[in-house]
Amino acid sequence: MDNAQNTLNIPPKGDFKKAEQYTNKLISLIEQNKLLVYHTDLKKYDPNTLQDHYRLDLKEYQIELSHSKQAESGNDSYVLIFTNIKNIQAGSCDKVILAYSALSPIQFSQFKKAAEGQIADRIRAAELKRFSEALAPIDSLLEEAESSTQVAEKAETDQPKTDENPKKDWSLNDNQTTEEKPSSEERSHHLTSYPVHQA
Repeated sequence: MDNAQNTLNIPPKGDFKKAEQYTNKLISLIEQNKLLVYHTDLKKYDPNTLQDHYRLDLKEYQIELSHSKQAESGNDSYVLIFTNIKNIQAGSCDKVILAYSALSPIQFSQFKKAAEGQIADRIRAAELKRFSEALAPIDSLLEEAESSTQVAEKAETDQPKTDENPKKDWSLNDNQTTEEKPSSEERSHHLTSYPVHQA
């Protein structure tokens, strides 16, 4: 009687074939972002035993995949666990293991690749959102400047004006030869082109 009772208290165990069916389904849902996967902070646990741990929430149920090392032998252990969370209260809850199955290293590795890919995408998306929110005022001002013509118009009005009819300097400079010096008739013609105002 006691043995039968103990057997009933032990969660049922699935084989590698069942484990593969579930991991393949989970990988497909994760890659489609239909299920969110969470990585456990291993700092809360003994790093000598627990190596990796992932969790997926399904309402009051959870699916966990973990990689640990056996304390005595040091062998790697991979397991898939199905749990039910009951009596959720502030800061405490009861977790009941419904069933479990051992995983092969390949099965866990394939799941980990999909999980880490989704987690990295979520982190990247969250960082881009923070970046966009932080620069929203800058983007608004840049768009405002881009649609305005005031700056361009001001730049045009600020350009220095040039004299279209500059007065000629008839003085003989150091580099000018006597042959280049204008004749008296040229000087006379130039001077008579400007009106003389008498006082």
